[in-house]
Amino acid sequence: MLLRKLTSVVLVIGAVTTLFIGCNTNQTAEKETVVEKEFCPQCPKIAAKQDTVEFVNEVRKFIASKSDLGIVPNERCDTFALIPFENFPVEEYLNYFENDLGVSSCGLAGSNMVKILLENGIDAYTYNFGFRDSDLTHIIVLVKQKGKFLIFDPYMNYEMLDKDGNNMDIITLIEDIASDSLNLTFSQDTIMAEMVVDLSVLGKEYLKMLNVPNCKEYFATGVEIRDSVYKMSFDRCYPCEAYRSCTSFVQRFLVKMRAETKLVYFHEGFALKIHEVLGADDSEEVDDMINTAIYSQPTLGKRLNGDLPN
Repeated sequence: MLLRKLTSVVLVIGAVTTLFIGCNTNQTAEKETVVEKEFCPQCPKIAAKQDTVEFVNEVRKFIASKSDLGIVPNERCDTFALIPFENFPVEEYLNYFENDLGVSSCGLAGSNMVKILLENGIDAYTYNFGFRDSDLTHIIVLVKQKGKFLIFDPYMNYEMLDKDGNNMDIITLIEDIASDSLNLTFSQDTIMAEMVVDLSVLGKEYLKMLNVPNCKEYFATGVEIRDSVYKMSFDRCYPCEAYRSCTSFVQRFLVKMRAETKLVYFHEGFALKIHEVLGADDSEEVDDMINTAIYSQPTLGKRLNGDLPN
């Protein structure tokens, strides 16, 4: 789940550029009109006067439905972290998923969502947490709204809310984690998505999964779409992932977190920040703000390090 470093490359999207050819001021300048390709025609676009959070959730569900899960080796999907947001090819990735040529990590799903939001004038960022040097890391999306940084997960498909139904702010969540007083819930909408798996690369891991009855039954629903590549449908929502009977990232994450820290619930793991926030132009300032929130909590370090008394 690597992330990219932003560069100074600028891509002009959806603009009309007029070029003046020739430098002799006594001559009539020739004009050449170049029309840039429209950004991702199939992607959601915010409507006039549309509520920002409503649109963010529209994009979140769009990405959740389009970003296939699974194992299909594809260099394009594996190297997304090297591409700056200014030039992030959302449409290209969506075509890979549509044609079952690649699958999405949580980082790729989050990056696609951030790029779409930035193109629609909404400040958004990727936020990476978990355990370094392992596959137990996760990326979600933060959206700036009225001075807060709201939490959305396009990979597990939910928006985080407090118990009153208001969107949860990452700073508030960190403070709640520090005080061991979580006050959260999440949206319950479910999206139907696809899992695409190349059995030829699974090897021993696939054989292990087949020893789990629920996994064997699930893979039996697959349809072979090309040699050794199978496609299955699955539901995408937070409870779907947390309680998936075959394999669950949430459950594996919880096992490690509970063994190594004094954190108990999956969303407390958000305090295990492992990478800088990336996205909108003020990402460095947002990153500093979140770091300050984490490191200024007097008891949070002890909870994270697992050295509080039982």
